[in-house]
Formats: sequence, C-alpha cells, structure tokens
Amino acid sequence: MTRKLIMALMAGAGAVLFAPAQASAAACGTVTASPGTLLFSSWSPLDGQAQDLPLTLTVQRVSASTRGVRVILHDIDTPAPPIVVSLAPAMRYEIADNASGALIAFSRNTVISAANAAVRPISGAPTTSISINARVRLFGNSGPVADYIGGRTFNQPFLYSIQCLNQQGTVTAQDLLVPANLTLTVPIPRMATIVTARPSVIDFGNFTTTRQTIMINVRSTSTLNVSANTQNGGRMVREGTPQPWPSYATIPFNMFFWDRRIVPGGSTVSTQRAGVQGRDINFMLTLPEGLPTGKLAGTYSDVITLDVTPGP
Repeated sequence: MTRKLIMALMAGAGAVLFAPAQASAAACGTVTASPGTLLFSSWSPLDGQAQDLPLTLTVQRVSASTRGVRVILHDIDTPAPPIVVSLAPAMRYEIADNASGALIAFSRNTVISAANAAVRPISGAPTTSISINARVRLFGNSGPVADYIGGRTFNQPFLYSIQCLNQQGTVTAQDLLVPANLTLTVPIPRMATIVTARPSVIDFGNFTTTRQTIMINVRSTSTLNVSANTQNGGRMVREGTPQPWPSYATIPFNMFFWDRRIVPGGSTVSTQRAGVQGRDINFMLTLPEGLPTGKLAGTYSDVITLDVTPGP
C-alpha cells in the first residue's frame, strides 16, 4: 500500500502606515522639502528589493545679489555612507539628483563645498526659486541580510547646509546643519512567508513508524499564528470509501508545528518569531492509535492546508 498526505501552504502579511510631517527653512535662502516625510510604507525586509521615492527641494534666495546656491542634505548621524540608525539594525539609503545622478545627502560631518555640491544658478526677482528634483532610494535587505522586528518604525531626520554665491562665484552667506523638517520613515511590517517545504508530500510508506516529519522554512518579522485544516478532518481515508467512513477505512493522525499541537479547525497556535534570515521548522504527524491494524488494504490520504500568518 502507498499512503500520502499532500500539503498546501499559505502565508500572510500586514503593514503599518504612519502619517507625514512638515517642511523646512534656511537663512541665506529658504529650502522647502516636498514631501516632508519620505514614507516607505511598502518596503519589505524579506524580499531584498530596493524602493525609490521622489523628493523635491525648493530653494528661494533671500538676497537679489545671490546668483547661485549650493545645497546638500545631512543625515543627523555621522556614519558614511548614509544609513538609517534610529533603531538597530541599520539600513542603507541614498538621495541623488535626478538630473546629474550626483548624491546630495551625506553624513552629518560632511562640509559643504564645491567638491560635493554643484552651483545652481538663480536669477530674477528676489522671490525667484529653483527646484531640485531627487530620487530617494532605500536599499533592499541583502548582503548580509539583517534581522528586523515587525511593528517598529525607523525615523531618520535630516539637516541641510546651504551656501549663497554672488556674480563672481564668491560665497557671501551660508547656513550649516540647519534642521530640514524632512524625515525618512520606514515602518517595519509584521509579516511572514513560507519559503520552502521539504518534502511537500508526507508518505508513511508501509507504516513502519508512527511519525513522519517535514521541514518548512519560514521567514518572519513577527511571531507566527498557525492553524490548519484538513480535507478529511485529521484522518487518512482509504481511496474510494464512501461516507460515512468506517473506522477500518480511516487512520487518524495528530499534527505538530514547531512542537506545538495543531487541531484541525481548532484554535490558532502562536509561536516565536522565525526571523528575517529564516529557519527550518519541523512539521510532524503522529499516529495516536499506533501502527495501523485491521484496516482495509489500499491507499490512504488527506490534504492539509497550513495557514501561517504574522502575529503580534
């Protein structure tokens, strides 16, 4: 006889969103960031993918004698390249000018100069402004993969430095390390995903043992809520047997996920966090009545649907 359990696996994810904030000002000119909050609401620590957001800096000079400006942003922290470090582990980002591709955000201890900021011409009435269109990239969680806990939020405020230059290209005024009223915000979602199950078919063979185990690789930022249902209510049923199934054509089994018993259709079982790097978790079936005796010959099977969703 051959006896099989065919498994279907599912996972779910949740996201946490946070509201935006306000914009900024300077002395030799006025700098306004839009949006004031760079909210990476869909960034996932599990998929390793980078995400981009647009940013516009609007610079308005104070003096009509100003013919050019240099502007850079500063991470409030000192590490380079810029990283978000409001919570461990840190994450990497960059802010680059759309037109030139040059970086315009640096660590706090970077001094604004011709080496890191091009002169941007400005002329006309004192109320004339210029816009700097930029791309903000939050790099994916890879190389190496860091472990993030769902439900936490990373907030990275920025400063800016600005220099004003006259017609001759001489710096006439500057303001350094001014609060920019600009924040990069990354909420870490509570999420879980099943990567692999080895194997996805549990085969008791000719019943020489009362337990079989497969390994399921799960990655999560949160604890896990696990429940299960089976097509036959936690029983392997002989193929071709009509309902109601007699006891001599059924073989009951118990299920254990990470050593916790799961009752088909019963309460959800909570487990610890699997971690972003992932871990192999055992899923075990046991035969509570021992090795089958007095059963009809044939193929016995059931289908298990394991539902793994993020917990708190």
